[in-house]
Amino acid sequence: MRHLSEWLLTKTGRDVERRYFEIGERRASQGVALSDFCWSIVLVKEHLWEFLQRQGSMHGPVEIYGEMELLRLLDQFFDRGLCFATEGYEQYAQLHNGSDVAPSKRG
Repeated sequence: MRHLSEWLLTKTGRDVERRYFEIGERRASQGVALSDFCWSIVLVKEHLWEFLQRQGSMHGPVEIYGEMELLRLLDQFFDRGLCFATEGYEQYAQLHNGSDVAPSKRG
């Protein structure tokens, strides 16, 4: 995602809700299975988290606190994004009676 720091620091909860709700609707309209869609968000979060941990250089309490706060913001952002995206996905599926929505691969 471009401009992640902007999203973490300046966007409101309403901005995140709108953006991810739309993403959920779009993925449903494309026939992406809900489970695949959810996993994609979780994996992006995990990869970003791992990248930041590899890049981090904690020298003291201030840096440790800053990194912990960044990770907290990332968790909050992605968790809320996942919930809003799922709501958008479900709304699209409900409005279209599930006809355009791909079934989950998990039986």
